[in-house]
Amino acid sequence: MTYLSYGIFCLFFGFVRLFFILGELYADFYDFYTVLGYILGIIGIIFWVYMIETYMLLKKTKRICTILLFISGIIAFITLIGGFNRYIALITIMVTLTITAAMILLLFIFIIINSKGTTRLKAILLFLAVALLFIGHAMDSEWFSTNFPDVPNLIAALIMIGGIVVFTSFLFFVKQDETDNSY
Repeated sequence: MTYLSYGIFCLFFGFVRLFFILGELYADFYDFYTVLGYILGIIGIIFWVYMIETYMLLKKTKRICTILLFISGIIAFITLIGGFNRYIALITIMVTLTITAAMILLLFIFIIINSKGTTRLKAILLFLAVALLFIGHAMDSEWFSTNFPDVPNLIAALIMIGGIVVFTSFLFFVKQDETDNSY
């Protein structure tokens, strides 16, 4: 389940980037492609966060992040079919993703502090990957582009690609001990 959720997360995050690029290329359909990217990103994150809340946190969060992400996904879908303005979906998703990313980063900090060996190495790599993804995603936002117009958009994409590379490197290169049951 763990690697499946990681794979789905990475696959859907790739689709997010694809639809964001399509939105830039076809300006007349920018809102459609952007919201479609939001929806696919949320679906990918839901798989990963559900796995974290179910298997790593042992239901201590009562799946609050999964529920928040699901609600954001519904709002994004309603936006896609014309029920809401794109900015309502954008704000909802930004708030939800910030809360979710903060909880995930805090979880990894907790694991880094309280573990050793392979578990600590995995937590450090995942912390770095999630931090890079979150920073790159934030830099790719309209708010960042408006407030920092001199920073090229390519920088955000490269940071996100770096996050995905670290994330997938974690999946392929960190060997798990037989006695290590961490995720």
